[in-house]
Amino acid sequence: MRRGLAIARCGLARNSPCATPVRCCVPNLRRLTSTLLFSRVELISPPQKPIPLIGQDLDCYSKRWETSGATGADTSQIANDLEIPSCWTRPHNLRSDEDWKDLAEYFTNKLPNPEESTSTGSLLSKDHIVEWMNVIQWWSQQRSEEGIFLSINAFDRLVRDCHYYQSNVISNALDESNCENFGQIVHDLLVNWHEKIKREPDSTQETLDPTNVSRLFSPTGAFQHLREWRHQGIPIQKQTYTRLMQASVQLAESPSDRSNVPMLCENIVALMLENPNKPNQSEGTTTVRPDMEDFIFILKAWAKSGRKDRVRCGMGTIQIIQDYFAKGIVDQPPNIYVYNALLELLSSGTVDDMLSAEQVFQQLERGMISGIHPDKVSYRIIFYGLVNIIDEYPRARRRAIALLKQMETDEEQFQINGSLGNSDSPAQLDSSMYAYLILKLTHAGKYEDAEEVYLRFLKMQVKSPTPRFVASHHIKRSMIALYASTGRPQEAEQLVLEMEHTYGANQLDDRKPRRSHYEAVLESWAISDHQQAEEKTKTWMTHIETLVLEKGRQDLVPRQRFVTLLLELVGSSPKPRPGGAFRADTLFRDFLKMENSVKSEKRLVNHDAYGRLMNIWAKSGEKEGPKRTEGLLLEMQSRAKNGEHQLRPRVAHYTSVVLAWTSSRQPKAIDRAEGIFDYVHGQSRKGNKEIALDATMYGTMINAFARTKNVDKMERIALLMIEDFRSGNKSAKPGTRVLNTMILGVLKSKRPSLKRSQYFVELFGQVNVKGNKRTAALLGEISRMTS
Repeated sequence: MRRGLAIARCGLARNSPCATPVRCCVPNLRRLTSTLLFSRVELISPPQKPIPLIGQDLDCYSKRWETSGATGADTSQIANDLEIPSCWTRPHNLRSDEDWKDLAEYFTNKLPNPEESTSTGSLLSKDHIVEWMNVIQWWSQQRSEEGIFLSINAFDRLVRDCHYYQSNVISNALDESNCENFGQIVHDLLVNWHEKIKREPDSTQETLDPTNVSRLFSPTGAFQHLREWRHQGIPIQKQTYTRLMQASVQLAESPSDRSNVPMLCENIVALMLENPNKPNQSEGTTTVRPDMEDFIFILKAWAKSGRKDRVRCGMGTIQIIQDYFAKGIVDQPPNIYVYNALLELLSSGTVDDMLSAEQVFQQLERGMISGIHPDKVSYRIIFYGLVNIIDEYPRARRRAIALLKQMETDEEQFQINGSLGNSDSPAQLDSSMYAYLILKLTHAGKYEDAEEVYLRFLKMQVKSPTPRFVASHHIKRSMIALYASTGRPQEAEQLVLEMEHTYGANQLDDRKPRRSHYEAVLESWAISDHQQAEEKTKTWMTHIETLVLEKGRQDLVPRQRFVTLLLELVGSSPKPRPGGAFRADTLFRDFLKMENSVKSEKRLVNHDAYGRLMNIWAKSGEKEGPKRTEGLLLEMQSRAKNGEHQLRPRVAHYTSVVLAWTSSRQPKAIDRAEGIFDYVHGQSRKGNKEIALDATMYGTMINAFARTKNVDKMERIALLMIEDFRSGNKSAKPGTRVLNTMILGVLKSKRPSLKRSQYFVELFGQVNVKGNKRTAALLGEISRMTS
């Protein structure tokens, strides 16, 4: 049965006529990228053509051509007959993209299939193969799908032809080489592939479309090819296995890939330890020993997998390393780098897993695990892990602060005695760790603890005057959040201005104050009780506007979501504030002015902001609340008619207006609310789905008529609601709360009627709305009143 080394998915084809593996290789192949080796491009069957004469040694080919039956042909005529591209003779630096494309097409599709040729000898030359590889190399360096596709197919064709002609081509046209070089080629290909397609968020270089890349190649496909090549005699190098594990972990992004990558890494280690019988090789000569770096990638794969059993499997990996060391399979037991990977795995799990990580860390501190002691990475993993669970596990706050104090003590001790001539402690405590803890404590509402941590940082600046304890931008950002959250907008504003000055002096991007800092100051001033709060708010908004217009800081334009939430905070959070509606309205108008000034791509004030302000006015209790609310509705309608279609009012906006009028004590207010309701209901019936009435609108009107003891109109709205729901408007579904409101309206009316209340229960029961204990209690009370 025919077997041999070929390319399947750009690997050697199993149907090759050769029975022995390739023993030689082309040195220039090392420059090829691995996208050629592992891609899933289908092989292209070349058309049958006369055997080509290529290269500068056409005379040599002419002699061979004569022996194959083409006597009397001169080299120029042969070249014309073979349709050799005219760009062949051009220097590489003068060739255009189309020239390289023609050559790739020529080598890939216009050469005859050697298995179908009638020639008894090889017609490939060294110049031929070198030029072939030049074409492959050029296309492999192009960061495009076309480049990958062309280079893959050209490489596939080259390997198939070289494999077929190996007895003559490799020995006659090229210098004799050995199979070991092929292992190096495979490694170079894999490295180049990994460097090309791995994602680097900070890189400005063009990257390939990950969807198409995954279609052309996957780490699983690479593993399958490596395994096939290894089983056919190519000694894959240790560094190749490790690089594939690294690539597998880095490129696993989809949930499925992340879930499977640990098993893939474990299979790679198993392949390393395989020792299949190979021709002309003694037993044991190709076994590759894994090292600690390989097991670190396995632990990282488990951490990234998101699997429920990742912690148990990670602990199992540590046990495997220990067993391998006892059996002599690996040269050393788990080291601190392995345990750091384990700590990272544990800290990525649940609170209990994080506490387990803390226990492992404490054992390392005491030297209880093979005499290993934690390094700065160990300290950071545990510290940040504890800080990250402050919200879920209250005790983590104290443990994180205790660990911080311990690191401070170690730092002071090393500053005093300069242990071993090194003034740095193992933990390498720095300002970023203080900053992160301050920020998380602030978000958790533990302001006193955050203040305490900041004071500790200031003391460390005095005790340890090293660059690690400079008041960095990290500290300033955290303190901006703390000051803004504790009602100290002056201090927050001062820190932002300091950051502006620092950034203006050195233009370092990581020193640049971000939009969140300006928003924090703006929010702090807007909700402050300071006498000049409104003036300061307006001043700070003007400052932001100036930076956007004069400094080009478009990234500082406030977000729509921030504008909406800020209006809520100023006007009615957590409940309506005295004068809050007026302050919110003023702020709203200021944002509108900023929007018109900065001309941002996205609007600062959208329909959500209008809706939030309308709701604030509706619930404010202010005498002019209804008119202000309706005025905002009319403003939205006007802007929508003038082309701003995104501001078309929704049903929620009309509901706010109805709520404002029904909450008002002004004469005829309820009639005005009913008029607006009827208008919206009519528009909805005409097919305007944007203002299709929902349960909130119906409930608002029913509640209003219940308060005014108008049972007939309450019943009318209920019937419209049920009819609307039965017509297909699912948002109008009645609920038990509405039913109870209607029964309560009957109870408070001038003539309470048990029969009418029961009618409402039956009516709502037709749409599967059942009463509850509150319903029964109300019916019982009406029954007692009417008995």
